[in-house]
Formats: sequence, C-alpha cells, structure tokens
Amino acid sequence: MTDRELQAPSQVMTVSELVGLIKQAIDENPQFRRVVVEGELTEFKMHQASGHAYFSLAEKTFDRTGGRLVRIPCVMFQSWTQYMTFVPQVGDQVRLIGQVGFYADRGQVQLYATRLFPVGAGAAQRARRALEERLLRDGVFSPERKRPMPELPLLVAVVTSPTGAAVHDVENVMKKRFPQASLTVVPCLVQGVDAPDSIIRALHRAYLLPGVQAVMIVRGGGSRDDLNPFDDERLVREVARSPIPVMSGVGHDVDSTFCDRAADQFAPTPSAAAERLFPDARELENQLSAAGSHLKSLVRARLGKQGDRLSELAKRCANAASVRLRNSALWLDDLSDRLSSAALGRVRHAALKLQGISSTIEALSPQLVLSRGYSVCLKGGVPVRSVGDLTPGDGVTLQLSDGQAQMRCQSLTEYIC
Repeated sequence: MTDRELQAPSQVMTVSELVGLIKQAIDENPQFRRVVVEGELTEFKMHQASGHAYFSLAEKTFDRTGGRLVRIPCVMFQSWTQYMTFVPQVGDQVRLIGQVGFYADRGQVQLYATRLFPVGAGAAQRARRALEERLLRDGVFSPERKRPMPELPLLVAVVTSPTGAAVHDVENVMKKRFPQASLTVVPCLVQGVDAPDSIIRALHRAYLLPGVQAVMIVRGGGSRDDLNPFDDERLVREVARSPIPVMSGVGHDVDSTFCDRAADQFAPTPSAAAERLFPDARELENQLSAAGSHLKSLVRARLGKQGDRLSELAKRCANAASVRLRNSALWLDDLSDRLSSAALGRVRHAALKLQGISSTIEALSPQLVLSRGYSVCLKGGVPVRSVGDLTPGDGVTLQLSDGQAQMRCQSLTEYIC
C-alpha cells in the first residue's frame, strides 16, 4: 500500500467501526449461532453475587513447530448455571453447547455457554449422582405427589419422534386394547444434545391441546447414552410440574431415567407404557357385564326382602286393623250401653220429677179442693176474697165441684181476727 493510499480517508476506520464489523460478521454467521465444543476446563470461576460462571476451554495441539495450547474464553450466565448437573473443576474434560459471540468492550471473541456436560464415565457418573441427590432433596421423585392415570383416557398426547417406532408401538397397543381412544402426536427430538429443549417445548404444546387427559413421553430402543437427554434437570423438573398426568416410556428393562422417576407412572418400553395407560376394552365389557349381573342379583334380593317385609307389614296391618276394629266394636258396645243406661236414668229421673210436679199440680188444683166440699164465690166472674167485696142484695155465683148455683146476698157478717 502506497503512502497515498494510507492517507486516503476512505481507507481509515475507527476502532469502534472495526469492532462493529467483526461483531456483525460473527453474529450473522449461522455456523456460530449454535456450536458444540469439547475441551479442557481452565480458569473456572463462579461469581457468587451474580451466579455467572467464567472459564476457558483449552486444547493441546501439535504441529511441526511443537505443541501449543489453544484457548477460548467462555461465560455461562446464571439462568443456565442453575441447571448444571455437576461441580466443574479445573482440568475436567467437558462438552459445551452455546454460541460464538464477540465482546466488543474488550474486543474479544468468546463462547456464551447454555449447557455444560462432563465427558468421561467417571465424571458423568459423579454428575448424575449429584443431580439425583438434588432432585431427591427437592421432592421431585416423591411418591406423594404422583397422580393416577385417567381410568378412560380418550385423548392422549404422545411426545416423541414422529418418524420413530415408538409412536407406532403405542398406536398398535391402543387399537388392540382401547380403540375408543385417540392419539395426538407432538413431534420432538428424542436424542442428542438438543433433545431436552425440544421435548420441553413439545410438552408445552401438549398442555394446550383441548381435552387432553394424559401425556406420554416415549422413545424406541438405544444405548444407555442415548437416554442421557431424559436425565436433563430442566426436563425432569418440567415433567414433575406438568399440569397433566405424565406416563414415561423411555427407559430400558435394566436402566431407568430421571424422567421416568419424575413421571406419574412409567414403564420400560413404549408398548409397556401403552398397556399400562390404556385399559383392555374387552376386560371392561366383562367387568361391566359381571357388575350388571351382580347388580341384578342385588336388586332381586333386595326386592325379595322388601316384598317379604311388605307382606309381613300387610299381615301386621291387617291383624292390627282387626284387633282395632274388635276393640272399637267393644268400645262402641260399651258406649252404647252406657248411653242407654244414662238415657234411661235421665228418663226415669224426668218421669219421677214429672210425677212430682203432676202431684203438686193436682194438689193445688181448685177442682180437687171443690171435690172435698168447698165452693168458690164469684161476683161478676171474679172470685170474692173478702166480705168487703159484697153488699147485701148482690147476686153471686157459687162454683161447686159439679156445677154452679146463683144466689143473692141477704146479709153480711164480718169476722174479727
């Protein structure tokens, strides 16, 4: 480059312009948006206040000039460090999932990690044991929180690979045992480092299906390492807090995953999980028929007992009515006798009283007095009670017991008492 070219304003850029071009080039490169890198941990530091982790991945390489250590700085923010399944140590061989970024303030290319796994059987086993202890302590595997599967699951969401054998195994078992049900496949990855995030997203879609009664998480056969996604802490906790009962069928006869243990129920294979979830329709029909027969027998027996009791009550009512009628008849007879006696007594008393009154009336009768020789002197039809009522020469009538006599008063004599 000539001096004139170096002095040309169009060829000169600022530091910030250069940094911006580098950052843009990295951010827009699709190969850098998701990378999986394996290397040795160096300079690992966990920031206590923020929860962020700062470390480096290194690799020893050799060429004609000799050996050298290639290193790239890394950062994992607290939103991801909380899901680490092990305690990283300097010198550990690890595998990182993340993206390449450019830290403009320092002009530094670095990796932004979202996942970090130990590499090697010993490290992986230690990390798995540590995660198991944490999940046990948090009650994720607690039997008390497990829910029963629906008795008649008519709509089931199956979270699995749409191209795998697992979904066909589940469908075949369902058609054989409980064809009244229907399946909705929610596709996802079931293998590889991206499988946990894919399964979690599929579960969230399954929750939104209207009328879904249960969720099945299944996958076909494979090695124990193929089951590692189902030991992912975020996936296990998502299964444990699912609002819908979860049936897991991702384990083997020998090995079970943490996802199996967090689910409400699990089985070693997809077919076994389907057999555990779906009832046998023929067995249900037999149970229903047996229950109907038993119910008929109970009804007949109950009706027979009630009929016998009704007959007994009818007899008792008839006997009670007969006894009551007899008692009533006796009571009426007694009442009739009492009424007759009372009426007869009253009649006799009235007769005696009438006889006494009649005797009194007869004793006071003027006619009876006249029959004993007495007479009544009448003047103008009015009884004469005193000598003062007469004067000599007055004509009077004497009333006798058997007739009257006309007489004239000649003289009057008054008695002095």
